[in-house]
Parts: sequence; structure tokens; C-alpha cells
Amino acid sequence: MSTAALPEGISRPYIPSPQARALARQIEHKCQQLDQQNPFELLGVSPTSTREQIWSAHHLFARLFDPERLAALGLSELRADVERIRARLAGALAALTDETARAQQLALLAEQGLDQLRFDAAIELYHHAARLAPDDPRYPARLAWLLYHHPSRARAQVIGSVRREMARTLKLAPAAPEPYTWLGEIYLADRKHEQAIECFRWALALQGGCRAAERGLRLATLRQSERCEWTQPGVRADG
Repeated sequence: MSTAALPEGISRPYIPSPQARALARQIEHKCQQLDQQNPFELLGVSPTSTREQIWSAHHLFARLFDPERLAALGLSELRADVERIRARLAGALAALTDETARAQQLALLAEQGLDQLRFDAAIELYHHAARLAPDDPRYPARLAWLLYHHPSRARAQVIGSVRREMARTLKLAPAAPEPYTWLGEIYLADRKHEQAIECFRWALALQGGCRAAERGLRLATLRQSERCEWTQPGVRADG
């Protein structure tokens, strides 16, 4: 690089150091992830990480994205991005170090896994959520639902424990609509249409507009009417 003097009034252009370029890339990459990652992914921890591991991960990111480093590296224009990153990391830390909030995050992960039919992973996550929030009966109730609908398990072997868990949940949380919906789906799968309809109606009374309950009620009502038509005198299978 030339060391010749520049004309008067002209300063040398700023050339970022390798450290500054690396940090700028990390800031850009993290900003792109903020709206795409859940709290576990943002902190780079697993659903089973301990509180100490979560705090340690947050501490490492806090040091990496320290606003005070920016000016020294000539990156002051990225301060707003760094502050946004730190705010999201703080939110992730709060969500994962509060047991009730972390149980909710685990439940969200489990439901996302169910979209891909990952029953075993969802069951493990709900087990963990139930341990974190033992006073919330929705998690064991959802576990019961998962065990009943698991594709590789015999329903006849679990139906007794599933119904007991659902009954316990409804006793502990009579105003929660989810257990009524889940129990309705179990009755529907077991072809107990009247009981299913009653459960779905209770769920809708507690939470109007619940799509799962509305869908279940329509299906249970339809199947009940088809069964009534099938059993009418003179009605034959061949029409």
C-alpha cells in the first residue's frame, strides 16, 4: 500500500480491518435470523438445555454483539442493528429462563413437529413441558391425546389412561377449551359421536371460533347423521 502523502484536504479512506468485516457479517447474518428463529435457535441451545447453559449462551452473544465495540472497529452505523439483536436475545433469555414461558415454547415446538407427524419428538417435548409447569394440566392432557393418536401404538392399550388424564384435566381446568376439543377428537376417533359433539360444543362455548372444535363438531354431526340414515328401516348398503 502506498504511503505517499495525499493532497491537502483529502483524508485516506477507511479500510475496515478483518475483525471489523467479520463482525459486520455476523451482525448481518444474525439480523436475518431474528424473524425466522425461535428462542432456542436464537440462543443456539436445545430444548433440554439447563438454565446455566442458556445463561452462558446469552452471555457469549452479549459479548459478541457489544455496542461499545462498534466505534472502535469503525462500525458505528450498525449500532441500531446491534441494539435490535440484543433486544431479541434478551427476550429469548426471558422466555427460556422462566419455567412457565419455557413450557409454552416447548409446546409450540411440539405442535410444529406434529405438522410433520413427528409424534415421538412431540411427546418428549410435552413431557418436558409438563415437568416445567406441573400445575398446568393442559400439557399432560395433550400428552394423553398424543399417546392415543400415535400411529404405532394400539389405542385399546392406552384409552383407559387417556380418558382418566382427560377427566383429571377437565376437573383441574374446567374453563380451558383445549381439553374439551382433544377429548372430542378422541371420542370422534372412537365413533362415539354424541359424546364428541357434546365436547366440541363445550369447547366452543368456552372459546368461540375455535377452528379445531368447529371442524370436529361438523365432522361428528355429519357422521352421526350418516349413521342414523344407515340404521333407518329399509335403508340398504347398496342404496
